Amino acid sequence: MPVGGDELAIARTLDSRSAKAEKIARNARATANFVEKHCKSDVSEEWKKVDDKKIAQLRGILAALQEENQSTQLLKKRERRQRG
Repeated sequence: MPVGGDELAIARTLDSRSAKAEKIARNARATANFVEKHCKSDVSEEWKKVDDKKIAQLRGILAALQEENQSTQLLKKRERRQRG
């Protein structure tokens, strides 16, 4: 017996719903993986004591960034003088 128009429409609707459900499930898994990987951290890590070595290292990084910024500013001033 051939499939009637109503039965074919129902079959297409079910296929469409199934595809949407699969897509939703994939998105949910991807979201859960992303949250697990990127959004959760160990809170105790934020409260660890920082030693003098780490502070000195961070101060060195800050000084290097400030130096770079000053160099960039000097280059910009030099370029303005050459144009003007």
